[in-house]
This record gives sequence, structure tokens and C-alpha cells, in this order.
Amino acid sequence: MSFVRRLGPGLRFILNGKSTVAALRPSWESRQPHYATSAKYETLVREGYRRNELIYACINKASASASQLAVQLRRKRDKQLVNEHPFLDLIHHPNDTMNESDLWSSVVMFQKLAGRAAYEIELNNRGLPIALWPLIPNRLRVMPGEKRPVVAEYIYEVPGMEDQHLPPSQMLDFPIFDPLNRFTVFPPVAVAARAGDIDNAATDHIKLTWEHGGMPQGLLKTTQVLTDTAITDTRRRWRERYGGRSNWLEPAILDRDQEYQKIAWSFEEMGFDVLDAREEARICMVFDVPPILVGAKVGLDRSTYANYKEARRGWWEDTLMPMYENFIDVLDRLLRRFDPDKEYEVSWNLDKVRAFQEETDAKWKRATEALRAGAISKNEFYREVGMETIGPAGDVYIYTLQMYEVPQKKKGLAMPALPSPGTAPGNGTGSEEELVGGKYGKAAANAPDDDERRRHERKVRAAMTAWFKEQQERVIEDVTANNGIGKIAG
Repeated sequence: MSFVRRLGPGLRFILNGKSTVAALRPSWESRQPHYATSAKYETLVREGYRRNELIYACINKASASASQLAVQLRRKRDKQLVNEHPFLDLIHHPNDTMNESDLWSSVVMFQKLAGRAAYEIELNNRGLPIALWPLIPNRLRVMPGEKRPVVAEYIYEVPGMEDQHLPPSQMLDFPIFDPLNRFTVFPPVAVAARAGDIDNAATDHIKLTWEHGGMPQGLLKTTQVLTDTAITDTRRRWRERYGGRSNWLEPAILDRDQEYQKIAWSFEEMGFDVLDAREEARICMVFDVPPILVGAKVGLDRSTYANYKEARRGWWEDTLMPMYENFIDVLDRLLRRFDPDKEYEVSWNLDKVRAFQEETDAKWKRATEALRAGAISKNEFYREVGMETIGPAGDVYIYTLQMYEVPQKKKGLAMPALPSPGTAPGNGTGSEEELVGGKYGKAAANAPDDDERRRHERKVRAAMTAWFKEQQERVIEDVTANNGIGKIAG
């Protein structure tokens, strides 16, 4: 049963006129709209995904996000990435006709349309997985255990063949939790079906209105008693004269005993803008997709490029990443088939996620600045930017020739006592404080002439030259003792 037909006889009367007004009585008497009580997979796909533009866009937008990420494997002991492993081979090439992007795209699409994405695990002679095969959701049944609330087996119905009984160990299952039943699912598209019904009906109504020349529904009132033949002839002549696009501007002419009475609302009177925005918002809300990302009018009305970027990033952080992290939990159980000792962990590689590119660029910039300043080692830099470390060779810091570690207290490191005006170089009692704002500052400010200032500068220069020469000799000695590394131990 289609989305439109599920709205009941009232909608059929509006759309095709084949039903009578009396057919609306059951709906009026019950004061409830008529909807289907079950959500069949075929109906949801045909009338929702294939027929409703917004539902199609929301599901495709979510499933297309799978192309931006990939599964990666790390060793737990050192967090090193593993590039070659049978588990990675299985995920990157699930079967002869699918790649990794196809796998995750189908998982997302099946979840939205059926509430569950299930894959049969093909095993080799050693009992290890070698392929994953997608199963059509409407042919799959989940059987609970008799004594415990667990899945006992999966039954897959194939037309023309006997039912296949698959144990849980041969299934990779991604279900959406149903609060009413541990073993059933309820897909998001079924929740959006009511809003989809109204949206589809509105589209059909607009199309019919255009096909019939925009002529409003109404009635002709006359004082005469008309036979069935006369009524049929009157309808035919009205359509011929005033129906269709070619007669839009033709004025209607009635006899003196006839009166035309309008009984249908115009688009403005029906509030199509408000209704469209309402249904768009509800459909996007069910699929948790920002309206601006799928081009819905309710999102474009207030959109800017900055809003789009923020919506895309928020969508990834609040919706997509929690969904994909849930997939990791399922994959972790599959990984144990290859890794019973739990030496590896599976995660997502997000380098290609465009919504996170700005954050990635900022991370690289921060890490590079810290590396240049000698604040982090080379291996710490690699880990910060998501690259593989290089072992012991990377446990070093980078310093320029002008950078040395200088302890706060060490013999020969204190600044020399700077001479005050009138003292000899190296024998004065002036301090650094005096140099900046004490006796020297006063002498510099109140010197009677340039000769006195120049004599004092020569004294300071001689004291500083002696101090830097001493430091140079100490640095050379320490560098030589540390095999030329250029880092002075504290």
C-alpha cells in the first residue's frame, strides 16, 4: 500500500475525484487520520526512498559520508598503526563486488530503511572470515533463544530455495535498538512515513492542479433540474472551454440561471509555505540531518556559507561520529576472530573527513610550533598529528644552535655585577637592577655630557664581554662532553 493510499479515501477523493464525499464519513466519525499500522520494507523503499525527494536526500547524504572514513588497526602496546592484516583485507574488500566504502554506505542505508544491516560471514576451512555478504532485510528473521534473551539463530529466506539457518557466529549484525522488542527493529523511515505521506500528497496535488490548468475546484449552481446526461454534458463543455493551460486567461460565461461557487482553497489559503516547512523540518529531524545540508527550503531560508560549515561540522560531531563509533563495537567482535589475544584495537581514520580538516590543520600547526620550540619530541609530534612513530630514534628533541637548556643555579651562570658610573670594569659593585633603573639609569639620564656616558658604556661593555667569553668556553666544554648533541644537562 502506497504512502498516498494510506491516507485513506479522503485523499483519494481530493486527488482523483473517483470517490464520493460520503466516503469521508468514517474518517470524520472517528476523528482520526488513517495510516497504515505496519511498516513493510518494500513499501518504505518504493514510496519513501524512491518517491519522496527529501527522504531520498537525507538517506543518501548519510550513506555518502562513508566515503570519507576508513577502518584502521593499531597495536595496543605501542599504538603503532598496522598496515597489513587479514582483518583489514576483509574490511577493505568485503567480497568480490564491494569495497569498504560500499560496505559502510550499505550499512547506513539498510539501517535507515529497515532498521537493521546484516551480513553473512563466509568462512574458510580454518574457520576464519574471508568475505561479508549483504542480506536483504525483509527476508531475514531473528529467532530468540528459548531460555535466555539472546539471538539463537538467523533465518534467511531465499525465493526458490530452502530457508538458510545461520548461527550468530556467522553474522555481522548492525541493528537499531527497538525499546519494545529485543529482537525486532523499527527503521527511521517508518517514523518519517506520516510526514512523507503529507509531503507526497502535497506534491501530487500541485501536479494535478497544473495538469488541469490551475482551475480551482468548484460547483455550478442552477435552478433547473438536470438529468444525468445533462450533468455529464455540462462537465464536458466546462472542461473543454475553461480547462487546460491554453484556457487559463479565458473568462467564464454563465447563463442567467447559473452560478459558479468556489469550494477549494488556493495555495495561499492552504498555507503551502508553512506546510512545506513543517514537513521538511520533521523529516530532517527524524533522519537527524540539518536541512541546509540537503537543500531543504526550511534550511536555505536562513543559510549562509558559514552556517553550512557549522552545520556540517555539527552533524559529523553530534550524529555521524556516534553512529560510526557504534559500528566499531560490532567490528571489534569480528576482530576477535583474528585476534583472540586482543593485541589490536580498531578505530576510524578521519583524515579525509572534510568537516574536520580545519581542526586537523590547527593540530598540525600547534604540533609543529611545539616541535620547533623543543617542547615535544619527534615521536610525540608524530603521535599528535596521527602519524607512525619511528622508535628510539624519534625520542629526541630538536634545538637550534642558539637554544640551550640553562639551569637556574649553576656555577658560572650568574650575570656579572655591572659597574656603576665611576667604577672600573670587573671591579664594580653595580647590579643588573642598577643597570636598568638604578645608578646607571640615573647617570644616563643626568649625564652632563656625552663623554661621561661613553666612559660608562665602555666599562659595561668590558664586563659583559668577559662574562660572555666565560659562557662560551663553558658551552664548548659541555657540547664536547655530550658528543656534540648540543643539549646541556641540568
